[in-house]
Amino acid sequence: MTEKILGIGDPHLREYSDLGPDFENKIRRITEQKGIDAIITVGDILDKLPEDRTESDIEVGRKFFEALNTTEIPVLTVGGNHDYDAHTEIVEDFENVIDLDHNTATYDLNGTEYSFIGRGATKFDQGPEIPLDILNKYSEETEDYTENTWEELEEDLEHIQEDVWYSDLEEYFEVENDDRKEFRNSIDFFLEEYNQTADMFDLATGDKTVYVNHSPPFNTEVDINLSGNNNGSLVDKRIIRNYKPDLAVSGHLHDGGEFYLEQDDTTTTIANLGKRHLVELESSEGQAVTYRPLNRPDI
Repeated sequence: MTEKILGIGDPHLREYSDLGPDFENKIRRITEQKGIDAIITVGDILDKLPEDRTESDIEVGRKFFEALNTTEIPVLTVGGNHDYDAHTEIVEDFENVIDLDHNTATYDLNGTEYSFIGRGATKFDQGPEIPLDILNKYSEETEDYTENTWEELEEDLEHIQEDVWYSDLEEYFEVENDDRKEFRNSIDFFLEEYNQTADMFDLATGDKTVYVNHSPPFNTEVDINLSGNNNGSLVDKRIIRNYKPDLAVSGHLHDGGEFYLEQDDTTTTIANLGKRHLVELESSEGQAVTYRPLNRPDI
């Protein structure tokens, strides 16, 4: 069997007209003609931050989801770093729209049971949950520095457990005294987000699993920011390494693109939907999910 998901990259709407003419009919036409089984949005529906936002911005967001709701297929969505505080308000009360933020949902798509697991943004500052610049173990100035430093970090994330003392982690990651408070706070946040997400994966029952988040996972070809640095989520990379979902969908960094993470006998398609990209994600039995852009760069 083949299943198709339509991914919609960060719209960053200030006006509904930012979507272009006749958005509702365009989306309905795409889903009908291509046989789309579900829609995923990954946050930043709204562009304005909380301090600048008005009620009219909320209405723009609701109008966006009202249009998606008319497709009468599941619309799975999480909040972004621009609209994490308003996400629930702009998605509630639409029959086909599912708030997947720190939540799960299971659907039969064309005869295959899918488990969708979501983790949206919780603050404006997005990037590695543990600041990399205070982890001196991976500094370019260390004797052991290699080009594989970030792969080493990924392995080392497994040392971060509830029963490990802060002081042991500080020694292992070579954290300076002045950075200990920031480090400990970031460890707490990392563990809270990881454990909550892992619990959801442990309960997933679908034949296939889709992980939906705003930020892309760390150290992939789709988490590189404008400065050329990896700026993705450490939580999500650990989740993907440990649970091996079929598909991981994100946005946040606006270029978009795909990356295929091969582990043992599995391949996770990591899809960054970028800004206002429409992407067809097609899954067939025994094959990695394919990433097929339908437009660039605007809806």
